Amino acid sequence: MPSHRPMVPKVLVIEPYADLRMEIAAILRRAHFVCDTAATAEAAAVELYQRAYAFVVGDVDTMASLASTFDPSSRLIVMTDSEARDFGGHTTLRKPFGRDELISRMN
Repeated sequence: MPSHRPMVPKVLVIEPYADLRMEIAAILRRAHFVCDTAATAEAAAVELYQRAYAFVVGDVDTMASLASTFDPSSRLIVMTDSEARDFGGHTTLRKPFGRDELISRMN
């Protein structure tokens, strides 16, 4: 019998700092997203090869190194320490950011 549960958006969080990576994933899980995490670009590339993600959240350097591996249907949320710039039309999120700001970028 087919399931009638709504689709839950999948998110890949790419962040080298474990505390920040886990905090971002916890925020998103509380907001009813399904999250996978990766600490490195190499680990993220494996996840991106194996699964499709509605969103990919990561720092600007990691995202740039993975540019050719993203599914075109994924929305990219680029975290940056610098002033807001154009990152190829993708959504930017300036560090430090709060829970509400992160969730608003996902909606």
